[in-house]
Amino acid sequence: MENSLLIAGFGGQGIMTLGQIIGYAATKSHLKATYYPSYGAEQRGGTANCAVVIADQEIGSPVRNKLNHIIAMNEPSFKRFEYNLIDQGSFFINSSLIKITVKKEKANVYNIAASELAMDIANIHSANFVMLGAYIAATKILDKNIVAETIDDYFTHKKEIAKISLIAFDEGFRQISKLGGKGCHDTTFK
Repeated sequence: MENSLLIAGFGGQGIMTLGQIIGYAATKSHLKATYYPSYGAEQRGGTANCAVVIADQEIGSPVRNKLNHIIAMNEPSFKRFEYNLIDQGSFFINSSLIKITVKKEKANVYNIAASELAMDIANIHSANFVMLGAYIAATKILDKNIVAETIDDYFTHKKEIAKISLIAFDEGFRQISKLGGKGCHDTTFK
């Protein structure tokens, strides 16, 4: 088993945090993981993306041209990485900020209004955790409880942030779970 994920968006959307949490949760699950960050000189507002590879054996390289899964938090990221998804891969799109449809026909597409959901249930800064919940519910790559533990551990000295992040994570998970985890080209979750 080997799965690759790219998470992309603007700096300040918690892209690197998601990549780290997924990597930590994978190692807690006794799997191998690599985390490869890439970001512009700006911290907020610039481009940011990271690649995470999860496997049950040693990982040769964290870099992939074709990916199993992509989480796009904004439109520039969507446009940049749309064609890096493998056939039958999964695309998780923050439909609050992305109004373009996926052209790749052989893809599972999850349009999640992550920014709107985050505003409704917690705060805008937790949209990344809404997407994380959706990703975990749809792919089942990692156990939900282990990911939740990892979020709590990651913010061990910031309990209020941990609480908000877990609420957002649960909401993203719920959005996918209520429809049986299926994605399609015209599915919008909110």
